[in-house]
Amino acid sequence: MAGEKEWRLVVPTVDNAGNPIRTEVLEAIATAMAEHFGGVTVYPAAGCWEEQHTLHCDPNIVLAAAEVEGQPSAGDAANEAFMADLARRVGEELGQGAVFEQETTTDYTQWQPGHYQATLPGSMLDLRLPRIPQQAVFDTILPGRLGRRA
Repeated sequence: MAGEKEWRLVVPTVDNAGNPIRTEVLEAIATAMAEHFGGVTVYPAAGCWEEQHTLHCDPNIVLAAAEVEGQPSAGDAANEAFMADLARRVGEELGQGAVFEQETTTDYTQWQPGHYQATLPGSMLDLRLPRIPQQAVFDTILPGRLGRRA
């Protein structure tokens, strides 16, 4: 493989009037990418642009998936078509004029082995903080939604 690929999609977490988009809608986009690529990383971001000498910013999430050498892949053409279609659908469903989609080529990606533990030793944990169930991950990464479902 001549380089490995990373695919990114920037998705708004609010509509054009500033109303929060339902968590389930955002989870469905992440699920689609995870099913296609075998996994997805989601992180919060802000999308900013300049208009009439004023900086405007909206909260977004970035969804990233990697195509790593030695792992099963649908192939470049299928991945490009999938991402283009997903970005188009997101733009239509969420009322966006455009959705930022990106493919980058990386030179090196490697999985380094670790040692799986269901839980870490108490000396490494801050037990004063609430435990986050897997189903609540989106609530915790989306600003202002801790402990709430949209």
